[in-house]
Amino acid sequence: CAKAGDVPRAERWMETMKKNGIAPTAASYNSVLHACASSGDPQCAEDWLKKMAQAVIAVERMRSESSASAAGEGSA
Repeated sequence: CAKAGDVPRAERWMETMKKNGIAPTAASYNSVLHACASSGDPQCAEDWLKKMAQAVIAVERMRSESSASAAGEGSA
């Protein structure tokens, strides 16, 4: 889908992954970005870059909260 610039198909794969509990990786996001670029849609690429950044922030937040929780449990 990426090489062909088939953005809707690439987006469907991302949704399928999420529905099946599979967290998208950097490679997954890059495939969608490549599809956006191949289709000549810079706005699409910008939108997916924002989604990718939000996903990274969410993962970092969870890691931070887990670390804080683990540190708090050990000090009681």
